[in-house]
Amino acid sequence: MLSLLTSCTSNDNVSSTSISKEKISSVLNEKNYETQKLKYSLLNKDEKFSIWNNKITSLISNGNLNENQISFLEDLKSNLNPNLFDECKKSDSREVFKVVKSLEYINKAKKLFSTQVINETFYQITSTTPTNGLMDDGSSRMCNCSTGSSVTCALGGTVDMPIYCAKSKCNITPSNCGWLLMYDCNGVCKSY
Repeated sequence: MLSLLTSCTSNDNVSSTSISKEKISSVLNEKNYETQKLKYSLLNKDEKFSIWNNKITSLISNGNLNENQISFLEDLKSNLNPNLFDECKKSDSREVFKVVKSLEYINKAKKLFSTQVINETFYQITSTTPTNGLMDDGSSRMCNCSTGSSVTCALGGTVDMPIYCAKSKCNITPSNCGWLLMYDCNGVCKSY
């Protein structure tokens, strides 16, 4: 069922510019981390873009940032577009953004924001807390991080007990991990 939910399908009857406020609201209001990510994976590229664009716009307008932080967020916002969130279409611009631009943004963000702010702003939709990758019944391991995106597991870690993303054979390997949830999940968060 999970692969059905996260698979790429072609449906000519659905407009790629359609945005469902109800679906977005359902994602934003979800309290369970894994369920939230599954709901997020059901959004189209325009809805995913809308979530991140609105989140960054809200951050810029909150009035608690310095000029360098605002400039960083405005630059990031100006480089985002719906096509970057189209998991089904492996475009050159999406891959360049993931491999090159994301790393540049991550390095700049590390100089401007705390690790907590980075995680809450760029690695999560809302402040829900990830689990250890085990499903509720404790039997199936679900990948919950990306080894290809830095800081993907820092959430929940501390200076004394940092957390990293370890490559793992997971029963469930969803997408939507890492920076702006643009990476495939291929690991499990573990402490050093």
